[in-house]
Amino acid sequence: DCEATLAVATGEFNAGRFFSLPSILQGCLEKGFTNEQRIRAYILLCQVYLINDNPAEAEASYLKLLQANPEYIATPEIDPIDVVFLSKKFTTRPIFTPHVKFGINTTFLSNIHSNSTNSEPASVQSNYYLKPGFTVGGGIDWNLSDRISLGADASFSSLKFSRSVRKIFDNDRSDQLMSLFWLDIPLYLKFQDYKGSFRPYGYAGYGFHFKLAATSERTYLNIENPSSDQGQSTQSPTEGTAESISHKQYFLNQSLVFGGGVKYKIGKNYVFADLRVQLGLTNVTKNSELFYDDSGSFASDVLKYNTVIDSYRVNSINLTLGYIFPVYNPRKKGGWEPKGFIGKILYGNNNSVEQ
Repeated sequence: DCEATLAVATGEFNAGRFFSLPSILQGCLEKGFTNEQRIRAYILLCQVYLINDNPAEAEASYLKLLQANPEYIATPEIDPIDVVFLSKKFTTRPIFTPHVKFGINTTFLSNIHSNSTNSEPASVQSNYYLKPGFTVGGGIDWNLSDRISLGADASFSSLKFSRSVRKIFDNDRSDQLMSLFWLDIPLYLKFQDYKGSFRPYGYAGYGFHFKLAATSERTYLNIENPSSDQGQSTQSPTEGTAESISHKQYFLNQSLVFGGGVKYKIGKNYVFADLRVQLGLTNVTKNSELFYDDSGSFASDVLKYNTVIDSYRVNSINLTLGYIFPVYNPRKKGGWEPKGFIGKILYGNNNSVEQ
């Protein structure tokens, strides 16, 4: 009965008989203790080795405690003060923290210049509308401290939006559904809380977006004899299938990235919800290719639908859910550890082991 063994070891410790404790606990440490019992046993051993002036064995015992529970933090309210001081020498902070995610997005544009085939562009009304898309991918954080990390993502995004151009030749209308398929690679600096079940975070950075494909699906309505009294007579619409417009868009686009969210602890891992805004910095459209197809010939669809693509920057809002699985690495702290105000910013109030 390992619980009874632990009780015997605790009694021996309270009685001041320290030298017999390692042999009493050895069998159950090798096989038998639950994780919670193992932690209590190693705390006893840490105290015994410190009392016996054996710091190397005390550190080895505390390291094994952290291997049993990488998120254990010794506190003066619960643990012996000598174990609390010993804990300051260690960290379990993961060097790298990977995650996976999926979610939805919507796209809104910053119009740079409206392009038109109409002889009087000012008379044409052009409006854009939001459409839902999706995002799936993953990323990794390089943890510089308990609070600060550098992050990078690699996500596949399907971005959609629609455009309606009215008053073409006074009465006609052209509707367009645009689909952009991008590989998003944002780089960002993250600031986060490191205690508790719910841990908020925020970040800012710079995004690179690589075009994989772009398509456009258009419909043209030739409206005849519009009348407010009798309605309007409309010819059968000219409908098209999705056509590739990849040659009319740049391969690389860039953006500013801002976001934040909260992660919730489940065991040693986390689930999280994240809201991200990406503000485009570059023109997506190749103006020199507006009136040409991918072979360099004049594009017949320009005349068929009487519209061309505008020049614009792409912005997006992304809401994702994900799963974080830290790769813990219990170890002694090495090198210079900042104290004071900088230490509080980087490592928290107590410059302690990260949860």
